[in-house]
This record gives sequence, structure tokens and C-alpha cells, in this order.
Amino acid sequence: MTTYLSDDAIFDRTISRINGVVIGIVTDNKDPDKLGRVKVKLPWLKDSANDQEDFETDWCRLVQFYAGTERGSFIIPEIDDEVLVAFGHGDIRFPYIIGSLYNGVDVPPGYKEDFEQGDYDANDHKIWETRCGHRLVFDDSGKGRILLIDSSKNNYILIDSDKDEITIEAKTGNINMYAKNNQVNIEAKEINIKSSENTNHEIGADYNVKNTGSLTKFQISSTWTIEVGSKMQTKVPTKTVECTNLTISSNTNSNVKVGGTADLQIAMAQIKTDVMQVQAGQESGTYGMLQVQAGQIAMGSQSTLAVKGVILQAQGGEVAMAGNGMASVKGAMVECTASGPVALQGAMVQLN
Repeated sequence: MTTYLSDDAIFDRTISRINGVVIGIVTDNKDPDKLGRVKVKLPWLKDSANDQEDFETDWCRLVQFYAGTERGSFIIPEIDDEVLVAFGHGDIRFPYIIGSLYNGVDVPPGYKEDFEQGDYDANDHKIWETRCGHRLVFDDSGKGRILLIDSSKNNYILIDSDKDEITIEAKTGNINMYAKNNQVNIEAKEINIKSSENTNHEIGADYNVKNTGSLTKFQISSTWTIEVGSKMQTKVPTKTVECTNLTISSNTNSNVKVGGTADLQIAMAQIKTDVMQVQAGQESGTYGMLQVQAGQIAMGSQSTLAVKGVILQAQGGEVAMAGNGMASVKGAMVECTASGPVALQGAMVQLN
């Protein structure tokens, strides 16, 4: 059982005053008043010659390198740490801790192997390491580095003056950045983003991408799917679409509007539709001209093929109309003109 000297007993002893500093071992660091104090035992001081237990002090104030009202540093020694103890005006009733000490058992962090091998640090490292193994290292070798690393050694922040770079890495976990009520701004000459698996973007409002350079390029090795819930607009001075196979599908209406000339060059075009209407001109009734040119044009119908117009002209080296049934040409006036012979052939030809 630890015992304490009463004030009278201490002053009755010839050792009641200590004009200097002594070595102590921390026995308790849970200050009930939360003032950052510790208790230490003084192995060389006992209550009596027959006392087998070391003398333990009352709560000792601890010197910090910076202290003030709700500010300063807060570093408390661990249990069994060796500390240096002084006494106010040499009075043993008023101890305070002025620092911690290394010894033959407790060596500086990270250098036990170096000391055992006889290799000493060239005073290039300033280290702060916690009980769990979290470490802050200032490395003054070369141009210097600053390293903050956790006990797992999987997560660290490195400021490297030699390479002129800052590295943040989480080898096995996540890196999270939050600014829920404001902005996250990243600005650089060049930004590279690489993902070995998925990359997800989720935007709650507008999504704006602005490229003031000359080229925007997307390279996708498999499938690219764009789903738009409302309306999609593409506005460019010139647009070229190049692909091996192109499929355009619309569940309802599809409208294509060209203000100038539309030029379609297709090796073979096949259009299948229930009803197809081609109109040249304006909806107001002012019609233009629809011109189709080809080496050969074939039009076929399973029932009736009707071609209507105020004037129908067919020009070419040879114009032929053939049908399995009856061929009928009707009009207010029908005129046949040829520079050569005109032949009308049939099982029966009737001219009225």
C-alpha cells in the first residue's frame, strides 16, 4: 500500500528540502481535476528504513512548452515513463515535472535497431511518436521531408522537398473530402484522374463542363450509354459522327431540321415504314423542289403507286412504265411528243 508523508513528517525529516532535480517514475496520469497532472514515485525516498514501497508524490503539475486559457499543448507522460522532477523553492510538498527522459531501456522512437548496431542518427530527424505508433517525422537530410503516418503504415501524408511534391495515400482505406455547405476547389496546370474500377459522378443540380482549348476527346473501349430524362440539346458549328454501325431509334416522333443543305451519301439505303411522306417546301403552301438523281431509280408497290402533280415530267434516254394489269394514263389533256417514232403496243389499243 502506498503511503504519503504528512506535512509535519516531511518537514521533520532532514530531506524536507531538495535544492535540485530528481528522477521520478510516473504512477498515475488520470488527474481527477483534469488539469493534466501526474503522480510519480521517487525510488530513492521511503517513509522509513523498513519501508519496502517507494514514496509517491501528490499530483504534480506538468511543464508544457505552451499553455494558457483553452489553448496550448497537451502532452501527458505514460505510466512508467521516467521523468525529471523539481520542487517549488526546494519544498518537497510542491513537485512539478519539467520533462521526460530516455534511458537504456526506453530509447528514441524508430532508432532502437540503429543504436543496437552502433549507427547513430546524424541529427537529421525530429520525431514525435505516440503510444499507438502514430508518427510525425521531420527529416532534414537532403532538402528535407515531413511525414505524418499512422500506426498501420497504410495511411500517410508526405511533403517531399527533394521531389517538390506532396503525397497523400490510403493504401487500404478511403480518402474523404467534404464541404457540404460550400465548395471544393482544385486548380492545377494539369489534372490526371485514374480509376482501376468504377468512377461515379452524382450531381444534385447543374453539371457544367467548359473546355477553352482546341480538343475534347473521349476514348471508350466498350459501351457508352447516355440516358436523359427530359431534353437533350447539342449545339456545334460543325459535327462529324463516324462509326461502323449507327442505329437511331425513337419511340414516338423524330424531327430533323436543316437550315441549309443536307447531303446524304450512302452506299445503300433501305427505308421501311408504314407511311412515309416527303415534302419539299413550307407548311404555308409555298412548295419548293425535290430532286432525286441516280443511275437507276426503282419504285414498287404491292397495291397502288400514285404520282401526282400539276405537271409530271420524265426525262431520260428511255422512259418505261410496265404493269402486269392495266396501265392507265388520264388527264384533261395527254400529250405525247417525240423527236422519233412513237409506238403504242398492246393486245388492244384504244384511242378516242
